[in-house]
Amino acid sequence: MKAFLKRRWILLSCGVLLLACSVVSWRLMATGNAVLRARNAYLVGASPVWSVGIEDGTFYCSRIINTKLRCEEVPRVHRPQFGSLPLIISGATSAYLHIPLWILLSAVLGWIVFRELRWRDKQRKLAEDAA
Repeated sequence: MKAFLKRRWILLSCGVLLLACSVVSWRLMATGNAVLRARNAYLVGASPVWSVGIEDGTFYCSRIINTKLRCEEVPRVHRPQFGSLPLIISGATSAYLHIPLWILLSAVLGWIVFRELRWRDKQRKLAEDAA
């Protein structure tokens, strides 16, 4: 087990980080050069607003052109959620990219399995060649 952890610590760290993200919702908003993290932030005007975060198990990035925006999101902890379906929408006044955490976690776990099977096959061939 210790050897496995030494070989795969980077991928396992990515998996643990994704699991930690599944229990937290947070949002980071930016307009121009100002980053809005305050509670009850109000924006007036037709400037594009970028929003990045994790909400209900979905990583998202969106751009909205809105005349009035209100943000009351503060980081919160909830039961683990891994999102539902991916979503990509692009329009004249907005763009959305939603990537569920289950897709990212599946990629990390699949890569761990692939690398481990490949490593075991390589060790088996080395043992056969030595014998």
